[in-house]
Amino acid sequence: MRAILTFNVEDNVTHGIIWSLLLSPQALASYSTGDVYLAAPQGKYDIYDVSAGGDVSKSVLAQAGGYNAGQLAWSTDLSTMYLSLYAANEVIAIDSSGKVSTFATGLSGPTGLIMLSDGTLLVAEYGANEVTDITAGGDFSTATALASGFRGPRNFVELVDGTVLMCAQGDGYVWEIDPASGATSSFATGLGSIRTITQDPVTEDIYAAGGAGVYDITAGGSISSADLYATGQSFFAVTIDGSGRLLAGELSGTELWDVNGGGDFSTATPWATGIHSIESALNVVPSFAYCGDGKAEEDEACDDANADNTDECLDDCTLASCGDSFVWDGVEECDDANADNTDECLDDCTLAWCGDGFVWDGVESCDDGNTDDTDACPTSCEPATCGDGFVQLGVEECDDQNTDNTDECLDGCVLATCGDGFVQAGVEDCDDTNTDNTDDCLDSCAAASCGDGFVQAGVEECDDGNTDVGDGCNARCIIEEADPIDTGEPDDKDDTGCSATPRRPAGLLWLGVLALAAISRRGRPAA
Repeated sequence: MRAILTFNVEDNVTHGIIWSLLLSPQALASYSTGDVYLAAPQGKYDIYDVSAGGDVSKSVLAQAGGYNAGQLAWSTDLSTMYLSLYAANEVIAIDSSGKVSTFATGLSGPTGLIMLSDGTLLVAEYGANEVTDITAGGDFSTATALASGFRGPRNFVELVDGTVLMCAQGDGYVWEIDPASGATSSFATGLGSIRTITQDPVTEDIYAAGGAGVYDITAGGSISSADLYATGQSFFAVTIDGSGRLLAGELSGTELWDVNGGGDFSTATPWATGIHSIESALNVVPSFAYCGDGKAEEDEACDDANADNTDECLDDCTLASCGDSFVWDGVEECDDANADNTDECLDDCTLAWCGDGFVWDGVESCDDGNTDDTDACPTSCEPATCGDGFVQLGVEECDDQNTDNTDECLDGCVLATCGDGFVQAGVEDCDDTNTDNTDDCLDSCAAASCGDGFVQAGVEECDDGNTDVGDGCNARCIIEEADPIDTGEPDDKDDTGCSATPRRPAGLLWLGVLALAAISRRGRPAA
């Protein structure tokens, strides 16, 4: 997580004016973020509160008591201001009431001074060309330098990403310094007699001043006159106040200009006047609050001092919410930071599922958001089809999820019936899809048989629907002949009781008998 030395520009537009008008510096318990102070290098060495602009000749907090050509810094709790005194080889501390005390001694021409966001206090020793950590205070005459080899080290700035830069007046370099290891590397060159440096906490643009004017050195590298941002005055001091003003002052001058927007300020009206003299100690009271310090500031929704983006507070100190691209543990199932409900993560940060009412692209073919398996989209989220195992209301009669046409549900999802052309196992003997009862399959889907009442063409001579003998159609569905006169003698019959030989018609035999009787009566003598 990066340390961000920022303040809310919009909330502080009139911050300096309000405080300077309503309260004297002595009434303040601590310094206020966004206010600007300037330490004069000559005269009475006054330390001015220039936050409100205008004539600041009466806005004196304290007197430094010696020549300074350095920088102002503040403790992380903003209770103490520090100022490097070049000639006295020491750093002094000034509380918010203006009380001055000695903080560090044994230094060699201290100039630049900065309190880093982690509480480390660094000083640039112009006489020794070194940078020293003086966080502990005390005598540093025998201290080991953090970094060395510079030519005329001057003021510092800590960028919003935590990078520490330092000006070097002797060679026109801006150096990047690792405060942990002391390692250095060149950030920008070609800046002449550069003394001060600052960064806009909102735009993150970096500005440096050193005689010719104020340069924009944001890009780093080799700097030239083409990078001049503000000219027209011999600007050596530069800072940005809590309202976003880029303030600059000229060496040994008595005025400050608001150089926002850049350009030529040779005829511009000064923003602040009444200053005895100016060198490089022009600085804004910083905010040491940063996202990750565990304290929710005015511009933070939360701050849990960790980089875990799966909890309720993200690492940018905003509250977790659906759509932030981080899955909030125990609250969200997913978070893809979009409102597309056709992918695997819905816009309410729940995982897509069959029945959520949204068609998951490439996975589902339909999704009607219900559990009704009798409509056009069952709970499989595939369009209802014959064979899916669900009976679609108004479309299908049945659906047994198979292609077996010998059961009660055909593969067309209609109920099996006699005449459908398929023999239903255990129910039908046959099924020839017609109503012809003279073939081998009746219209009841029973196999044709002798005795069923229907004459099977080419197979039966008759079929009277029973197995009675002597009614004209025998039990084998063969037409019966008339029976001969029963003489009581055995006749040649087959095992069915029917004669095995052709029989004469019974009527003719009876006619013969009657004729013989008539003749016999005619020849008998009368009594």
